[in-house]
Amino acid sequence: MATTRSVVDALIARHPVLTVQQAAAMVMEDSVSINGRPVRHPGQLVSESDRVEIVRFGGRTA
Repeated sequence: MATTRSVVDALIARHPVLTVQQAAAMVMEDSVSINGRPVRHPGQLVSESDRVEIVRFGGRTA
């Protein structure tokens, strides 16, 4: 069985300088994608095999 966690936790694991509030705000601002699809809910679950990316940061792609 694959391990799941919230997209916010996945972002923080990949970018430890982010706070929970920053990561959640990025999700709600449509700045994060999971497997190429936008995610808008900070509590959305992702698995270890999912690709979580910051797609916009400060008006440009990351």
